Amino acid sequence: MADKEELKALVCFSENVKSSEYFYQYALPLHVKQRCLSCYGDKNKL
Repeated sequence: MADKEELKALVCFSENVKSSEYFYQYALPLHVKQRCLSCYGDKNKL
C-alpha cells in the first residue's frame, strides 16, 4: 500500500501524462527485525 509521499508521486504522474519532464523514483524495502526495535523503537515509526 502506498504511503502519503508515494501517493503524491502517483497522482503527479497520472495528472501529467503528457509532460516532457522525466521522473525517477527508487525505493527499497526496509526489513526490520525484532532485535532492531530495542534501539530504534516502534517499527511503525521508522
